[in-house]
Amino acid sequence: GEAVSGQPDDVVLAAIANRTRIAFELDPSQAELWVNRFADALHAARQNDPLLHGRLLRFQAELAEQHSDLKGAHEYLAQALSMYKAGLSQPGISATLLHNGQVYARQAHWVEARKELQRGTAVRIRMLDGKGAADGLEMLADVEQQLGNREVSKQLAQWVRVIRADGPVDWQAVRLTIQSP
Repeated sequence: GEAVSGQPDDVVLAAIANRTRIAFELDPSQAELWVNRFADALHAARQNDPLLHGRLLRFQAELAEQHSDLKGAHEYLAQALSMYKAGLSQPGISATLLHNGQVYARQAHWVEARKELQRGTAVRIRMLDGKGAADGLEMLADVEQQLGNREVSKQLAQWVRVIRADGPVDWQAVRLTIQSP
């Protein structure tokens, strides 16, 4: 648990972050409470880790979305992206870009959604994160469909199936597919 000084340590912060994620997934009415607990613990720990601050900002973006404040969600995500870039966290950068793409898609801002989803998926591909890449490609396929790019959408959906089936993946070909049109 607690550090000798009485400040929350990294294990406590990670546990509160995990509990906050669970609140969003299982009991959204409790999410705000847990976001506030995470913010308070982070402040009490005097922790300057950009990854933890980025995670808090992403939680705050989710809260803004819950309250239908999509402009606020974009602002929190922009701040989170800066934190993750400062911390050189590829998973954080990717998750933030993908999340921002989803917010744009909710707003039916398809061109912006495509741009963010392409960027976030490209990071997952560079990381050779098959599950994350497939999730990004799936979101991107939906956006391409909305933009009327049915052929690109079909190609992306095919890559999702190949990746999820653990088949051989030509990552260079996947990269080229996400960059069209």
